[in-house]
Amino acid sequence: MIQIFNVGAERMLGYAASEVMNTITPADISDPQELIDRARTLSGELSTPITPGFSAV
Repeated sequence: MIQIFNVGAERMLGYAASEVMNTITPADISDPQELIDRARTLSGELSTPITPGFSAV
């Protein structure tokens, strides 16, 4: 669950803190393709399989 959501996050993501805090998880507002792409990039850079998800971030 998102427990802290500052003004910068509000501006960048377009959500008010009251909409997200203790209501949703980061996965709810993340782009699944971005996580897949990041895992692929890290896998190549580290020569280790990285599973898409928040471990890739």
